[in-house]
Amino acid sequence: MEYQGDDPAAFVVSLNLRRRHLDESQRAMVSGKLANLPHGVRADQSGKFAGVTQAKAAEILNVSERSVRSARAVLDHGAPELVHAVEHRRKYCLQTVYKWSLLDQW
Repeated sequence: MEYQGDDPAAFVVSLNLRRRHLDESQRAMVSGKLANLPHGVRADQSGKFAGVTQAKAAEILNVSERSVRSARAVLDHGAPELVHAVEHRRKYCLQTVYKWSLLDQW
């Protein structure tokens, strides 16, 4: 399959989504990793190799922006074992792990 378009991230993700059967928590974790535009940087002024906004990552992976923010928080602050559990469909959903990550910060 040859790429034609202006959104390479969406193209790659769409190929993988067809191949894998990800649940909503797993898609949110992927979108959290995909959303790489630094806080405060405008998407329209970040140059040719612009990062992916949380809104765009949510759209590409068909999850809410809130799920992307939760996933990003878990990826940044959650215990590695919990991140792994969500990514590999073990026992925990993203929202549960997100709440635990918030409790650990206090």
